[in-house]
Amino acid sequence: MPFTLIGQLLRNFVFGRIMCKLIPYFQAVSVSVAVWTLVAISLERYFAICRPLKSRRWQTQFHAYKMIAIVWALSLVWNSPILFVSRLLSMGGKGKVISLVFITKKKS
Repeated sequence: MPFTLIGQLLRNFVFGRIMCKLIPYFQAVSVSVAVWTLVAISLERYFAICRPLKSRRWQTQFHAYKMIAIVWALSLVWNSPILFVSRLLSMGGKGKVISLVFITKKKS
């Protein structure tokens, strides 16, 4: 069952501090990977249609694996700040907790 659905049904975040950081991080990573994979496929198709002779030289299986690795690596790195700004907070006095991702300004 999806984590977000369970949290909504129970009206309480029951997965703990580590999952509070990992769930939003991997949700953001999966969206990022999906978007950048579509961008890579679109670019590959563009070059295959507009420059078919040149593109056949570099559109290889190794190039595809390289692009997959780059998309995943950049998505993991780009979304890493979420790991540092996610917090588990108590709400009310009934032992309910929620997981939040927020950015605060550092007080000077």
